[in-house]
Amino acid sequence: MPQLMLNRNAIRQPVQTAVVRSTEMVDFAFAAMSSADLSKPPQGSNFINFKSPDLSAEDRKAAYEAWILARGFHDVVRGAKETLEQAHVYLGLLDKKPETQDQIESLTTRLKSKAQYAGFEDLLTATNKRLTVPLEFPSALLSLQQARNCLEHRGGIVGAEDCKGAPTFKLSFPRLKLFYVRDGAEVELTEGSIIEPGAGQTHAQIMVRLELQTREFAIGDRLSFSASEFNSIAFAVMQMGEHVANRLPPVQDAVSAPAATAHAIQTAK
Repeated sequence: MPQLMLNRNAIRQPVQTAVVRSTEMVDFAFAAMSSADLSKPPQGSNFINFKSPDLSAEDRKAAYEAWILARGFHDVVRGAKETLEQAHVYLGLLDKKPETQDQIESLTTRLKSKAQYAGFEDLLTATNKRLTVPLEFPSALLSLQQARNCLEHRGGIVGAEDCKGAPTFKLSFPRLKLFYVRDGAEVELTEGSIIEPGAGQTHAQIMVRLELQTREFAIGDRLSFSASEFNSIAFAVMQMGEHVANRLPPVQDAVSAPAATAHAIQTAK
């Protein structure tokens, strides 16, 4: 009898794809802007000329960056939600243990539909409760969603909607920290760092962990990130997607399943 198995690649794949695509695009666009003349709008490739507002090079760069980052954050958050949707399908099939092909297909359709229409926060909360080890910073994903909303709907200018009654908007986001220990103290590694093992040591062990970083913005401030900062955030979100896939409860019982089932599952004989 076939056995239902977790297809971890299918669960982590949406956020992986989104992160790879968005970081490539942000890197390319930011690099192009660094060498472009932004004092005037680019020439169109057709005969239609649009009247654009008079902007300084600095203002035009800020507007372009906000547009690019809005798309980047949109893709990363959407990829994270699709990973959570896959996890929801897996958990639902694991709970119900359908035995026939019709039952599996019917249940899978219902689970997918429910997950797609669920709010991001509700889906994240429900999934996190079922993980063998909870996510380290679930609130950071919600914060990134709020940053996306600000970039998309307000051009990256922080409004009262973002602060939600507080004097400032506190943006928390995960990042990967590379570090080593020298003489009992952590030394973070950044680009160009020189590793100095410390007294009596010939080498240093490089370690990595997810940690939470917070930035604070007042109403009227502009959300701004470098390409490097965006890449760090996106990669950390991808790691959180890995944690979702790896921390789902395992399939322990044999369950009948057809050869073709939901993306989040596979069959093994």
